[in-house]
Amino acid sequence: MKLIAPILLSMESFASYGQKELANGAKLFGKAPHIGAEAYLHSVYPALSKDDIDFLARRIHREIPENLARLYSEANGFSYFVDTFTVFGLRKNSSRDIEAALSQPYDLLEPNTIERIADAEDDMVFFASYDWDGSLLYVRKNDERVFFCNSDSTLPIKIWSSMYETLTDEANRIRKLFSPNGVEIDPCVSTLPMCGA
Repeated sequence: MKLIAPILLSMESFASYGQKELANGAKLFGKAPHIGAEAYLHSVYPALSKDDIDFLARRIHREIPENLARLYSEANGFSYFVDTFTVFGLRKNSSRDIEAALSQPYDLLEPNTIERIADAEDDMVFFASYDWDGSLLYVRKNDERVFFCNSDSTLPIKIWSSMYETLTDEANRIRKLFSPNGVEIDPCVSTLPMCGA
């Protein structure tokens, strides 16, 4: 079973509201007119090659842990329910035009260099975030687990046993926060994972 399958299946279920494939292979699902005329609920970016993953590691000055490398071999990140949950990746084009913005993930560079949490240990790679408050997910070398922390401390708030468990849990949990056509049911309810939730 592919790591990305739980998220991708949920994304694809919104194809009846519109879908689009961009020139670089990025896929958009679920037109979201309540957000904007050109907005989509979900985006997923084409897989990275081993050379791309090696380049990404050099770029952030850290080894990409195996579980994250497996994810990147399936998708170069994604955005789920308009950035409610986002996995960063490799940005290959620095242009700010709309096509470049839609066709690429947020940059893995920033949370691992410019905005790196002060108490982060060298082997921690921050690879995902939540737009509710900027909380992050990170992985570590030689460890299959995935850790959830707030944006100013690496102290884990929640730990999943694997990347697959993380993506399965988050695909299902977040989906329940939105109506069948992708409108947030209650904007006052936190979209964050909580311990035991």
